[in-house]
Parts: sequence; C-alpha cells; structure tokens
Amino acid sequence: MSKEQNKPRTSSAGREYKKTSAPSPFVPRVAEAKLQKSAPVFASNANAPKVSEVHQPIHVHHEKRWMDYFFEFLMVFLAVILGFLFENLREHSVEQRRAKEYAQSLYNDLKKDVEAVKELLDLKNWRSKKLDSLMTVTSASEIETHVPEAYYLSCVLVIPDRAFRPSDITVQQLRNSGSLRYFSLPLINRITQYYNNCNAYAEIENEFRQLSPPYSLSAKIFDADMLASLFSKAAPADLKKVIQRPDSTLQFKLLPSYKETLNEYRLYVGKQKRGNDGMVKLLLPQMVEKPQRELMEELQKEYPVQ
Repeated sequence: MSKEQNKPRTSSAGREYKKTSAPSPFVPRVAEAKLQKSAPVFASNANAPKVSEVHQPIHVHHEKRWMDYFFEFLMVFLAVILGFLFENLREHSVEQRRAKEYAQSLYNDLKKDVEAVKELLDLKNWRSKKLDSLMTVTSASEIETHVPEAYYLSCVLVIPDRAFRPSDITVQQLRNSGSLRYFSLPLINRITQYYNNCNAYAEIENEFRQLSPPYSLSAKIFDADMLASLFSKAAPADLKKVIQRPDSTLQFKLLPSYKETLNEYRLYVGKQKRGNDGMVKLLLPQMVEKPQRELMEELQKEYPVQ
C-alpha cells in the first residue's frame, strides 16, 4: 500500500475524515426489512409437510416369448375348468340329496297305499262272502226259511265300497317342480306305470259304484221299515259294522209280491258278486298291488329308503 493511501482523508473544511468500522444507520433497517420479508416464508416452511425423495423404479422391458402367453392361457383355462367342475359337483351333490328326500317321501306314500289296499281287499272279501250267502238264501227253496237272514244280507248291496285313491302328494310335487329328472329312467317308468294304473282302476271302480242298487226290486220283496231297523244309527268307521244282525224278537216277513221279482233280484245280486270278485282277484292285484310292489323294490334298490 502506498503512503498516499494511508494518509487520513480531509473534508473540504479541512477536517480529517477517519475511516471507522461503525455500521451505517441504514444497514439494520435493510436487514430488518429482509428478515420481515423472509419471516412468513420460514413460518410456512415450518408447517409444510416434508417431501421425501421419490425414486422411480427402473423397468426392464423385454419381449414376451410364446411360452409366456401359453402359460397365461393355460392358467386362465384351468381356473375356468376347475370352477365349472366345482359348480357341477356342488349341483350334483344337491340333486342327490334332494333325490334321497323325494325317494323317502314317495316310499312313505307307497306304504300308506299298501295299508289302504289291504283294508279295501278286506272289505271286498267280506262283501263277496255276504253276496254269496245272499245268493244262497234268496233261492226259491231257501228264502222262506231264512227270511231274517235275507233281510240282513240284502243290506250289503247298499253299503258303498271305500274308494281307493293313491297318496300322490309327493309325485305331484315331483311333476310340478320337474324333479323327476333326479331319478333314473327305470324308476321314472315304474312311477308312471303305478299311478297310471291307479287312475285306471279308480275309473273302473267309479263306474261300477254308480250302478244304482235295485231299490225298485227290493221294494217288492222286503219291508222298508224292517230294512231300516238293521242299519246302525251311528256312523262307524268300519263299514262292516254299518248293518246289524236282525232282532230275534221281531217278526220279519216277505212281501206277497216277492215271487214275481225274486229272479230279477238274484240276477242283480249275481252281477254285483262277479264285479266284486273281479276287483278282488284280478284288478287290484294286477293293476295296483303288482306295480306298487315293483315300484317299492326299485326305490329300495336305488336309495336307502325304509
């Protein structure tokens, strides 16, 4: 540094001007202004969320081989096939369970039908015996010596038969819901054959029952009041007990006009007996009992019914 630079400076008045290190009065104000301007920035930065650095992954793109596409297709195909097989197995399990329930219900209906047929056969066999005895006592040589018995046996003609109607609640449910498809074809054929035969028998029985009793013939042989005295006043469940044996204290007599009508009356009794015997020996065993037994055996073969 030169000597001239080290010399103190002087003002125009001749006073020396010394260089001092005192800060200028303008410096703090400028600094304060800068601090005031930057203060909100610091406040806002203090409350701002911290932003972490995000590193973008590096993807390596490469062309897929045909084996990759085949593997993806195979996985999708197997998933669809397995789902389809599982759903089929579930539906098959549900159908098998319902088939067992329907089979047991149908078997219970058939057991009721077996009891109904037994009762019907028992009544018809009893009726057949009574009609056979009526044919005997109404012969020309026997009627006058067996008048009370003729009165009693003639009441059998007006006792109605018990109509046979199969229990078809389960089979109606199977038909209406389309659930017959749960069963095998041989079993469906057995079911159809049995209920068709039952309906055919019911029609034949109904036609036979509609044959009116020979009231006009009986009115010419038997006294109406004496006939009425043989019927029970109650309504018993057993049809065999509807008529009662004649009171031995009563005097049963035939009407004077009985000889003119007796032959026609016996013809009608014989027709009733033959029709009753036909149902007992042919129609019921062949049209009802046989298909009923075959259907129950088929159910026992395919399902654990009891």
